[in-house]
This record gives sequence, C-alpha cells and structure tokens, in this order.
Amino acid sequence: RGNPALGLREVLPALLAGHPQLANIGVLSADGEPLTSAFPLKNRQSWKDNPAFLAALQSDTVETGTYIISPIFERPTLNHAFAVRDAGHHVIAVLFNGLDLGWLAEMARQAETPEGLSFYIADQEGHVLANGNSSQAGPTAVGTSGFADLSRVSNSETDFVKGVDASGVVRYVVTVPLAE
Repeated sequence: RGNPALGLREVLPALLAGHPQLANIGVLSADGEPLTSAFPLKNRQSWKDNPAFLAALQSDTVETGTYIISPIFERPTLNHAFAVRDAGHHVIAVLFNGLDLGWLAEMARQAETPEGLSFYIADQEGHVLANGNSSQAGPTAVGTSGFADLSRVSNSETDFVKGVDASGVVRYVVTVPLAE
C-alpha cells in the first residue's frame, strides 16, 4: 500500500555498492516513471518505452531488455525489469536495474591484439560497446558509431570486408557474430 519506493532510498545505494556490475537499481511506477533510484537521476526519464519495462508488464518473471547507451553513465548498460503485483495481479511497481556492460571492455582488453590491429565489440548498427584499446582514445570510442558499413557487414554472410570507420579511414574488417 502507498508508495512502494518509501524506505528504499537508504537500501538501494547499499545494494548498488554491493553489486559493482550494476550501473543502477531502482523502482518505477506502473506507468514507467522513476520513483526512486540508487544513483541520483539528473533527469527523471520515463521507462514507458523501455523494452525490459514493457516485457515485465506482461510477465511474472525478470525480463531482459536490449542494451542502451545509458544517458546517465554514457556507456552501455543492459536493463532488467520485474513487475511487482498486488493480490489482484495488478502491477503496483516495477523493479529495475542496469547491468554495466563494462565487462565487455575487459574482455576486449584481454584479447591482446597484435600491433596494428584493433579489436571491437559492436552491435549490429555499428555502435561500439567495447574496444581492445587500453584507453577510450582509440580510433573508435565506446558508444560511437564505429564503422559506417558495419551494420551491412554484420548482417551479411561475408566475414571479411573493406569498411570505412567514422573518421573516413579505410580499414579491413572481420566480423564474427556473437550469440544473442
């Protein structure tokens, strides 16, 4: 009864501190408005169109959305949501978290690519989720659109193609799709 977010303002930051893989954790209203969050939100951006939120409204389990470039952290996060229901099975709140995909960057750094080669993990639209450079100052930074033709390449049968990166430099690109 009442506001399901009451009392969580103290608990959520402690939960977040104990789970470094999370970028944020919080509670949304049944219509997707943020009620409270472990990380202070500069803008209270609605989740009403978020795939994880929408799936949770139709489900009794934790739902996973698609990754987004977080407007708060400016790095890739994967959202999860779970609808809390009353005795009549009506949604009274939705719990959410944002899984920080920084582990992708660590995996990319461990690739130990030879001199002159780069290793990137990108989505099908060409947005770089992680790169193998030790800093974000490489030719393509995380979150940017890395290669203009990467979406075409990653959706084709061809593994090897000559592409143009965001700065206009011609590069040879080898793509290997990852499981969903």
